[in-house]
Amino acid sequence: MGVLKNMLLIGLALASAVFGWRVLRSALASNEQKIRWVFEDVQQGFDATRLAPVIGGFEPGFRDESSGMTRNELRDVLIYLFLNEHDPETKRFSLRMELDPDALEIEMTGPAHAAVRGAARFIEVRAGVERVFWDARFVAELDELEDGWQIVRTSQVNLTDLQDLD
Repeated sequence: MGVLKNMLLIGLALASAVFGWRVLRSALASNEQKIRWVFEDVQQGFDATRLAPVIGGFEPGFRDESSGMTRNELRDVLIYLFLNEHDPETKRFSLRMELDPDALEIEMTGPAHAAVRGAARFIEVRAGVERVFWDARFVAELDELEDGWQIVRTSQVNLTDLQDLD
């Protein structure tokens, strides 16, 4: 019983340390870094076919001015992609997102508002062959809300460069 109690205490101490580190890291980070983390979370969520981290980066009232797409419509597209776009050979998700958060151009336009210019490449991988599915360039506006920084609007998204999936 003593060993189990010690292991439990060590586990709780480690969990507390990790949680404390995350809180401290977030509290000390600049707004620009927090914004980069939003895009990094979206990218990692997309690659892992995890809807919550992707959608979590977008404010519920999100709208893309180029297409009129809302957050709910984006969610539906992601669900479709995550369920249907798989390499027939490997059975793995056939798309991946490349985004360099450090390359984002972030302009703080207010105390809780930012404009971001960036680019993301979506790569399709089928039978070991890679091709660029979409070389996306975008302008995004983010607000700092109760849940942290979230994308509220995108504009100037180059949807004409979007390729058809095979």
